[in-house]
Amino acid sequence: MAWSTLDLSKITDDLINHLTAVLGVSAPVWQENGGTIPRFDVTISGSMPEAVRTDGGCQLSLYLLHVSQDKFARNTPVGGGPGQLNRRQPLSLDLYYLLTAYAGKDYHQEQFAMGIALRCFHETAIVTPPNEEYTVTMEVQSPDETSRLWQALSTPLRLSVIYKVSIVFITPTDTPTVPGPPPTQIGLAVSPAVLPVMGAARVVAPAIRSVFTKLKDASPQDLDKVVGQVSPTVAVPGDTVLIGGVGLDAGGFDNVYATPVGGVEQNVTATWKQSSTATELRLKIVPDTGAVPTPGVYVITVGSDMPAAVRSNSTLLMIAARIDNVADPPLLNPDGSGVYSIQGVGFVAGAVQVVLDTVPLTDAGGAPGDGQFQVASGTSLLFKTPAAMEPGQYWVRIRVNGVESPPSWFVQK
Repeated sequence: MAWSTLDLSKITDDLINHLTAVLGVSAPVWQENGGTIPRFDVTISGSMPEAVRTDGGCQLSLYLLHVSQDKFARNTPVGGGPGQLNRRQPLSLDLYYLLTAYAGKDYHQEQFAMGIALRCFHETAIVTPPNEEYTVTMEVQSPDETSRLWQALSTPLRLSVIYKVSIVFITPTDTPTVPGPPPTQIGLAVSPAVLPVMGAARVVAPAIRSVFTKLKDASPQDLDKVVGQVSPTVAVPGDTVLIGGVGLDAGGFDNVYATPVGGVEQNVTATWKQSSTATELRLKIVPDTGAVPTPGVYVITVGSDMPAAVRSNSTLLMIAARIDNVADPPLLNPDGSGVYSIQGVGFVAGAVQVVLDTVPLTDAGGAPGDGQFQVASGTSLLFKTPAAMEPGQYWVRIRVNGVESPPSWFVQK
């Protein structure tokens, strides 16, 4: 939160100490310290002018005359972030001080003291005590306004000027809510709404937690530099998938079944299932070197086979090949012969497509030539860029069985 205080006299003492530094015994304005003015004693106080009138000597009074709310900060949370309750919002104030000088019949001392005080506040209009900051500005008044002021004080007129001190914050009763630091990463998780039960159990669309790095000072023009994606249905081996629903803890719906589109249903309870509640099924797509799970589109259901086959409704989950060892920045460099190598999980020969942004490569079936790729194994992929490719930056897009992997490497041609 912004600096604040509950004791207004602390502000007065700060200003008095400021004046004391330029009018005290060791001040450089006095002749004995190399200045031009013969030294005389000046008593500086925060008392009302009339209260020190008979104390003798030269009296410099800085009296808190009036307080008002600062209209520019009254409805704005001073620490940023959302709006605050009054009990948590520091009260913003403007303080008005009456600065007077009085030395009986010695007008020289009066005017010397006032002149030095005026120069002090003019040259240090921004006051910064420890952990504080406020401004001190002169409030210009007409002779008529000054006359009415002294009539209201019911005291004889004397040399004076009004100063405004702003903004001063009064400490609130409760601690304000402090906004968090700017995000460097953004995570998104969505929970299912309460659904009417249709049968003993029902599932809705799956979701994964996808995390990507926010570049420092990034702008909308930097979207192509952000490595990551947000997708509710694409996972890679090793990801945790959350499937929402209702009745997922019902008896007879303990097993999880995954059926690749066009393939055979598989009971993946032992390998994928981590936990379940009435509204959430948590699956871990186990890492594998190729065969299970093969990248593609899967139909996910819950149910059991005993004493009879029972299944819930279904939802789709896409599983992509995993790209490993991606560096930061994700610039992929070729070997001495111009061959790029990518390591990962789930590269299925005959089912892989490689595209450099919008430039497709062809499957060589062996060692790649210009504009070709090779599935060296389920964990290794090799390719070469086309010889006639225009200079620039190209993201490497890898699809297996029509499911594209999250963004990973790029090449610089």
